[in-house]
Amino acid sequence: MQLLTSISLLHLIPESLLSPQFLTGLFTANEYAYGTAVGKFSYYFLNKPSEEFKGLQKFLKDDPLALSRLNFLQQQLKREAVSENRIMSAIIKYPHILKKCYADFQAIG
Repeated sequence: MQLLTSISLLHLIPESLLSPQFLTGLFTANEYAYGTAVGKFSYYFLNKPSEEFKGLQKFLKDDPLALSRLNFLQQQLKREAVSENRIMSAIIKYPHILKKCYADFQAIG
């Protein structure tokens, strides 16, 4: 049954930077699915604008050129600081953290 679940997960989860770790046996199918989901969630959650940024946007609302420059700068900084590849690379570098988090997740489920 576990093999069937593992094979099913492979078809549901898109290939990612974590795929080699799964294929070599470092991550189980469930850890792979969890890691992929955590990576995606973290990327979108961390890209949420901060309160400070919202304050600057509000301050510059009457200056479209400055507001445009602020938005562009924020996009560039987000891409450099918190890229999806960077998040996945951190998971690959510290697989024990993913395994511990998944074990905690599984324990509450």
